[in-house]
Amino acid sequence: MDGKVGSVRFKIGDHTQVENIVPYALFGDQTGDFRQAEKPILDDAGDYTLKVELFSGEDARGSKLA
Repeated sequence: MDGKVGSVRFKIGDHTQVENIVPYALFGDQTGDFRQAEKPILDDAGDYTLKVELFSGEDARGSKLA
């Protein structure tokens, strides 16, 4: 990876979560305890892709990191 991670953006189905502080979590966390989805995010059976993008700045800003 090139550079320091400032934030992580997760996308799956219609759900998007941006995390600025570790631990980076798909549904966020409360002082390190991972949260569950508040509602079903995958309504239909089938294949889904989880996309994870790293950014140099907070709030999915700055340069994308590879």
